[in-house]
Amino acid sequence: MLAVTLALLLLSLAVPLILAFGETLIWGFNDQWFCEVANEPTTLYQFVDATAVKEFAQAMTGGKDAVITALDAGDIFTTLDGNSGELVYTLLFSTDSLSYWTDEYVVVNGADLMDKIVDLGEWMLELLAAYAKNVTTNSTSNVAEPDFQIQFENFSPTSLLVGEWECDIDAVLGTIITSPSGMLQSTGGVESLAWYQTLSVIAVDGEGFVEWVDPNTGYWFGVDIHVPYQMFGIRTAPYYRVAYGFPNNSSNAHFFKPPGGPSAVYTFPQELGYNITVRPVAAHTSLFLTVTISP
Repeated sequence: MLAVTLALLLLSLAVPLILAFGETLIWGFNDQWFCEVANEPTTLYQFVDATAVKEFAQAMTGGKDAVITALDAGDIFTTLDGNSGELVYTLLFSTDSLSYWTDEYVVVNGADLMDKIVDLGEWMLELLAAYAKNVTTNSTSNVAEPDFQIQFENFSPTSLLVGEWECDIDAVLGTIITSPSGMLQSTGGVESLAWYQTLSVIAVDGEGFVEWVDPNTGYWFGVDIHVPYQMFGIRTAPYYRVAYGFPNNSSNAHFFKPPGGPSAVYTFPQELGYNITVRPVAAHTSLFLTVTISP
């Protein structure tokens, strides 16, 4: 239950922090902190306070015996429900799902399990410190900067109608900052789809797209940002895709990656009736697209 799918969430101050190690979750809400095993409703333990979370992480850096000692001392959770520290340790740190530690590395024995518990303890201490710094820095502002954005700027004389848009991100892990209205106004209209994942350098994934339709011709085009799953910047960087269509012709109706990679400029076919250009600003854990439509 120490699997790798780490979700770090700093969603303003509503859900301050969630650490997900496979099926084992540590999360805070309104100054209350809990540890639980997903899909096991009876396995929910409340930390005494935020300091206890840090003490728990510190104990993890000492391995199994240190964790059990800390649990038995009664300073970590408000109650163990009559269980021993060793039993609670077993419930929280089962080896059942350790093969998910990473896709490349599989834990195969107890010695590796101990190493991973120590690693996670050190990890948690660093991340809790990062969280505390973030809350202090952003306590006066709830405005988030996006990690991903598609901005459409229409300089043509025709207002375009939204055909479809979607932002497929985790309801807890990501937050939509702006979404398109039903119309992209002519002669200077601006619409955008933007979202963020706090501490996206740790873990990101998701997808968002917008499609616009010319009401006069039925021609349409769309732009999509695809974010493959990353952890600590490992794996494929976000990239964008495009699609377009004409009445009675759906040959390009599915999103595809333009040549040249996520940093390359792409211009849609002139047959759409406009000069439509995608200009990206790409990084390994973020992507910003400016799409201009002109006569």
